[in-house]
Amino acid sequence: MIPRMLPQIPARSNNQIQPRTQPHQYSKRPPAHFSTTRRGDLFRGPLCASKGSFHLREDKTMTEFGRVGRAAIIAAHGIVGWAFCGAIIGIGRQIFSIQATLVVHAIGAPVGFALLSLFYFRKFGFTSPIQTALLFVSIVVGLDLFLVAPVFEKSFAMFASVLGTWIPFALIFAATYVTGSHTAKRKRITAEDCQRKDGN
Repeated sequence: MIPRMLPQIPARSNNQIQPRTQPHQYSKRPPAHFSTTRRGDLFRGPLCASKGSFHLREDKTMTEFGRVGRAAIIAAHGIVGWAFCGAIIGIGRQIFSIQATLVVHAIGAPVGFALLSLFYFRKFGFTSPIQTALLFVSIVVGLDLFLVAPVFEKSFAMFASVLGTWIPFALIFAATYVTGSHTAKRKRITAEDCQRKDGN
């Protein structure tokens, strides 16, 4: 009796046989649902990496720029805000009456400094809200007093206008302080939530 020749089936190696019940057995990367980075934080890193992460980030930023660098950054923000206010006055005079221009300036100045302060506190935040408000207003007042009035206006009559000068100064201070306080409060609440999650 001639034995039937059966086709030889190549034996599979152990590496080719993997159970589907353990898809991450040979992978060091955890599944997607175990990721600690939330949507929107891909470029900032995990929010709850460790306790006091916000303080660590602020300390690192403080030492990274140095005292002169921090002063330059704060001054640059104040000068940008002052230039924005000057642009409102310069363009407004070409389009509206002087009274309407001063009204637009009184509205636009605090809005511009609020946006500027929001960027500053989120990106840097070297100073407290009250310190930042005082510094920004001091920069604006100093530039108006020593540059705008004697050089451009050739007169100090602008400081006699409540609507054109003093109301914008007060609103710039208030907008910077409120924005900084709100940003610091949100950071503090987020840090407390992270610590609560780490404690659990």
